[in-house]
Amino acid sequence: MGGKSSKVVMAERLERSSKTGVLALQGLGLSQVPPKVFELNKLRSMSLAENKLETLPPELSMLKDLKTLQLNSNLLEDLPSAFSSFSKLEKLFLHQNTYIDACPNKHSCLQCMMMLLYRISLPPSPHAYLRILN
Repeated sequence: MGGKSSKVVMAERLERSSKTGVLALQGLGLSQVPPKVFELNKLRSMSLAENKLETLPPELSMLKDLKTLQLNSNLLEDLPSAFSSFSKLEKLFLHQNTYIDACPNKHSCLQCMMMLLYRISLPPSPHAYLRILN
């Protein structure tokens, strides 16, 4: 980040994302999703990877154009039912989260994720599992 505070970096990235449709907030130590994110209704790709997120707010459902969502390397234990509104979601990265890490082996991890995705009514696809097992 070159000496800039994470708040300054986040503000710059939020502003840029309104033009590009891509938001990269990885590695900023976030414990919650910044409310400004929910105003970016044209986001196509968002990375919240490598933060300290334990939960995800239902307001995420406002981001209807998301195709890629990176949530890997957080502290997530569950996904909210809001995920069922992501009709355009093609890639979901969830590896290295509390829920995933609790699985005893990779085979049962994939089964856990399939059950979780079915429970929230997100149709499982090979893309959704692409990065779960790495």
